[in-house]
Amino acid sequence: MPSMKLAFWKRKKREEPTPEPPQPILSIFVCGEGGTEGGAGPAELPADCEAVCAEEPRGRYILFADGMQNCGGTEDLAVLLAERSEELLLFRTDAKAEAPSAEELLHRGLEPRRIGYVASLELFRRLPVALRRADRGERLAALLLLAETTATLDFVGEERETAPREERAAQSLRAFLLLFDEIKPRLDREKYRFAFAYACGRVIGTYAELAAENKAEELRLFDDFLKEENMALRVAAKERSAIVRQLTRRNFRPPLWLRPLCAAAAARDRARR
Repeated sequence: MPSMKLAFWKRKKREEPTPEPPQPILSIFVCGEGGTEGGAGPAELPADCEAVCAEEPRGRYILFADGMQNCGGTEDLAVLLAERSEELLLFRTDAKAEAPSAEELLHRGLEPRRIGYVASLELFRRLPVALRRADRGERLAALLLLAETTATLDFVGEERETAPREERAAQSLRAFLLLFDEIKPRLDREKYRFAFAYACGRVIGTYAELAAENKAEELRLFDDFLKEENMALRVAAKERSAIVRQLTRRNFRPPLWLRPLCAAAAARDRARR
């Protein structure tokens, strides 16, 4: 009887999945015109930081930056963030200023250029895409409304963003108003009052800025948007601003004597972006 050879099938070695790269503590989200496609960012970042502009950030916390400016202090900030778990963390950008707290900001309003902040990745993902690259005032106001936990860091950071660009101001405000309309049923009284006051001030400033530039058609379009999206804000803006009342009476064609007043009101508004 011939011998039988048993066939032994070589089991294919199971390929192990490629491990995910470690999550950085801090992602710098380059949200302005200084960014480039492909996600290139500021050089010489610490090992636990990354910079992105085209793709989604991966860091536990996100720091917004407008361009490829100096990133000094990032390593110190990352060390502080390693032990934190809050969704929104605030810090100073001026060593002589008081450390900001969410409670104070909700009560007295914003000075965006004097406030630094980082948002957790989860909070970043809840922020509407249109507000990720908006003016810093609208973005910070939105994060204050969306954050469930906040804290203040004992840290003095650099001002990471340049002055706001006028051409995107009205677009940023529209994005904030759309978010406000969506979430206002879920806001507590303090956050609702903050959001309404912030939005009303920015609405008045936007009327003033467009009028100072004699952009009657853009003014009418903005007014139509308010009528449809938040009539209460339009009414409040007229009650609180003689400029808005004059503009609506004159079919958004400001007389020459009104334009310097509009320019002054627009300059005050730019400080809140």
